[in-house]
Amino acid sequence: MKALTIAVLIFFALSIFILYIEKTKIFWKKNKKIIEMTKLRKERSYRLDKPLHKKIEGKLKKEIHSQEDKRNLLQSFMEATEFYMEEDSQVELIHRAKNFNELLYSFSILMQRALNQGRTFAVLEDVKYIPPLLFTFDKSQIGIIYTLGTIEGEIKKIKIQCCAVPVGRRKGRIISGEMIDISPFPLGDFIKDYDIFIKFYPQKPENHGQWEAGLIVSIYSAIINKALPPSTLILGGIDKKGKLQAVSNMNNLVKILAKENRSSIFYPRDNEKDMKNLSKDISSHSFKAIKHIEEIITRLEIYNQ
Repeated sequence: MKALTIAVLIFFALSIFILYIEKTKIFWKKNKKIIEMTKLRKERSYRLDKPLHKKIEGKLKKEIHSQEDKRNLLQSFMEATEFYMEEDSQVELIHRAKNFNELLYSFSILMQRALNQGRTFAVLEDVKYIPPLLFTFDKSQIGIIYTLGTIEGEIKKIKIQCCAVPVGRRKGRIISGEMIDISPFPLGDFIKDYDIFIKFYPQKPENHGQWEAGLIVSIYSAIINKALPPSTLILGGIDKKGKLQAVSNMNNLVKILAKENRSSIFYPRDNEKDMKNLSKDISSHSFKAIKHIEEIITRLEIYNQ
């Protein structure tokens, strides 16, 4: 009986000891993760406390005449930030970037992305992750939407082009030569995770509620990397909830539409009566009355399936 009691006590002691060991392992595993995350935060702070151009300001020549110039610049970036790139990723970035600004900005994005993933170096996948549109801004249909807008009192066809570059949670900015304010974004806060580059051709139109819906679709197209057919044209303003707002001068817009070779035209549902009265002048076009921006986004996603 005494031997049995001792055996039971030994069993319980071993069980408690094993449980203690397992809990200790879990504790140190969690502690190790905390230490790694703390180290990563310090690395991020150390490298991102100052924009890259501030770290290298005045130290580099910005003229690029050859691939060797790019390589030397890239080496200087890596030394200034203590952030490095694998050889194949360097080759790819040098091939893609055309000038000093593209090289500088791309390196900044690569550094941000890698550090967000817990790495202090960039790989080829990081370079390929940067949308090609960043380097060939006028050669892709992705992020391009056509609309109509008023410029100096005259209604003109407008091309809106956007590029979206992921930069980390809520670190994004709207980057444009024009004053653009998109707050709140009708489709959600995820826009804050991207740097959004915006261009208008020939220039940003006046704000008469004719083109804002087209801008939102252009941004979304750039973010999800999908495009509408180039023959599509989008009309109308938009409110913060995503509802398309009626165009006040639809008669004048129709005169321009009659000259355009556009097969699909999205317009606000509140203008439906106007369009029915005017459709005889532009019968060759396909018109789609839209109430909410999500209806266009759904078509954008379906078209690319």
